[in-house]
Amino acid sequence: WNGIIEPDRPNNLGISKAVAAGADGHLVVTVQNDSPIPVRGLITLTVREPLPGTTLLGRDSREVSIETGNSLDIAFPDLKQVDLTRIAVKLGTDAIHDDGLADDSYPR
Repeated sequence: WNGIIEPDRPNNLGISKAVAAGADGHLVVTVQNDSPIPVRGLITLTVREPLPGTTLLGRDSREVSIETGNSLDIAFPDLKQVDLTRIAVKLGTDAIHDDGLADDSYPR
């Protein structure tokens, strides 16, 4: 056998954007799979006031299945008229080995 063995590329799920959507301006967070393989597992998005405040505004935990290069929009219908400069969003991927931690928060 002749061939080249390449190292595995690490998995990377991240927050690609957060927007105020619809007429009521509710929060929608987009999670992107930049991994070389489909990713399946539990993720948690946590929305808080930005520092120095830490009040929890919303949380969504769910099992996801996101194909390579695809994304998933997660709506927070109770967070309306969102001022995107006054929130901090964190992506938790404890059930998924995620090497790309730099893109697991919004804003960056």
